[in-house]
Amino acid sequence: MTSSTGSDNTPGTAGLIAALGLFVLLGLPLVYVIWETINQVLTGNLAAARLELFVPAVVAFGVVLFVFMRVLRRWFGDA
Repeated sequence: MTSSTGSDNTPGTAGLIAALGLFVLLGLPLVYVIWETINQVLTGNLAAARLELFVPAVVAFGVVLFVFMRVLRRWFGDA
């Protein structure tokens, strides 16, 4: 995709790899917190401290996924 100045706006391969690495580093701890909280709730161990971590983790994970979706759309030219 080109801008009005004629430059290419799509990220390069190195940029995409860097973005993937960043999203994995940010997403893995969030997935761990969400997964463990769901496991604890399903086994009947309901702790308020874990639930206090769960809600911000779900919101942060949603933000990470949204940003990742925008990067992929820009990469494939759908933006």
